[in-house]
Amino acid sequence: MKNLPYRLTETQRRLLGLIVLQTDETVESDCRQLFSANPTVNLLHTRIAVNDIVSVDNLVAMKTHLTEALALFPEGKAFDAIGYACTSAAAVIGEAEVERLIKNAVNTAFVTNPLTAAKAALAHLQAKRIAYLSPYTENISLMMCQALTTSGLEIVAAGTFNQHSDKKVAAIDAPSICRAVEELTRKTAVDVVFISCTNLQCMDVIQFCQKQFKTTVLSSNLVLIWHLAKLSGSTLPKLCQF
Repeated sequence: MKNLPYRLTETQRRLLGLIVLQTDETVESDCRQLFSANPTVNLLHTRIAVNDIVSVDNLVAMKTHLTEALALFPEGKAFDAIGYACTSAAAVIGEAEVERLIKNAVNTAFVTNPLTAAKAALAHLQAKRIAYLSPYTENISLMMCQALTTSGLEIVAAGTFNQHSDKKVAAIDAPSICRAVEELTRKTAVDVVFISCTNLQCMDVIQFCQKQFKTTVLSSNLVLIWHLAKLSGSTLPKLCQF
């Protein structure tokens, strides 16, 4: 066997990390879709254990698995930014606590999650009147609305598919999402519709809904990807240029 010479690449790409729920079938695909034409980004994923039933107790339980999930990233890497891809768990565990746990386990300059990212995106757009759509059970949806209103936002319309199974959340179809957006915006003037949940497959209907219902539509995955790009100094994907 002949030993062959080689050189090591000196990459200039931003290194981003994504913590994906065990039950999530959507966020990785959305990231690939938006970052596919972006040569400035290297995005690494890890998975975190979680029960399929979306409840407060199961969301809180993820806190005990976070360090284990982070340990599956390549050892010794310094990340430009890491995103924890769960909107509801960020609210239940606490945004600051999520950031603390991640920074204690991994070398990263920035940490975000869809709730933090949504607040940043809505502030960037100077939006105040929000229509909120989620697939969660009513109690978790109300907690999410409260997390947004404490940031000075006004929830002027809210609706939920009232689903507790993450597997079923991932299977909710595009027409159902579009009808829900229409229902929430039909009689109420809103600045932004925020579709909450990283597992809800809505990326492909965002532009349609914006044109059809004449309002800005954001989703958990869209704002998370936008915030990761902003924090890391990466080029913004086209759909994230709002």
